[in-house]
Amino acid sequence: MKDYRLSELKQMCEKRNGCVNCEASFPDDTRCVFMEYAPASWPVSENTDDNQEAKADADKLRLSLVPTEIIKAIARIRMYGTEKYGDPDNWKNVEAERYVDAAYRHWLEFVKDHKSVDEESGLPHLWHCCCNLAFLCEMEKYDE
Repeated sequence: MKDYRLSELKQMCEKRNGCVNCEASFPDDTRCVFMEYAPASWPVSENTDDNQEAKADADKLRLSLVPTEIIKAIARIRMYGTEKYGDPDNWKNVEAERYVDAAYRHWLEFVKDHKSVDEESGLPHLWHCCCNLAFLCEMEKYDE
């Protein structure tokens, strides 16, 4: 993945008025690196995939490929759940089958109406579905 200097970002983001990744605005002395800011003086490598001598990460997950909206959506649902139940780890005390049922209920509501929101939380059913699926993924922890 290439890191872009501010001048390049401005050209690429002219129509979007912000970062190509997260649409954020940024001051003139920064550049975007995975939706975070870093000084423009940081080195920029044009060939990050092949240089394993500088950083041996060829077999590691490229988390920068994950769309950020799903992460933010799950975080919003988790914040709501933590406020509602008090304990951020409370979800670990629930049987997987209940998350399957909840994910399915929220998914069906989303399919009926893509703009639908959960009556209790006021948050989109799609976000609730994603969070339930994230819980299931964490509970299963499939071997790679």
